[in-house]
Amino acid sequence: MKRLAGVNATFKPFTLSLLWDGGGEQEADLSGLISLSPHFAVFADDPDAFAKVDVINWGHGIAWENGLDYSVENLARIADEQADVDGWRHE
Repeated sequence: MKRLAGVNATFKPFTLSLLWDGGGEQEADLSGLISLSPHFAVFADDPDAFAKVDVINWGHGIAWENGLDYSVENLARIADEQADVDGWRHE
């Protein structure tokens, strides 16, 4: 199972830069999650809050200041799927 060493919001809307423990870096665009989930929709109204994200649980997830969290398994799946589609972007 992958573990995160670091996470940062990028200049792209609702996109995270994922630094994996042991090397490697990917991006994950969470705009689909934000547009579909009533819980994560709070970021659509407050994009600055999205940037306040940290690694939790020894690299097994991420969390925001508002208490929302997300698993590393789902982040890895999203990043892998998006990497397979050249130029993918949900606007």
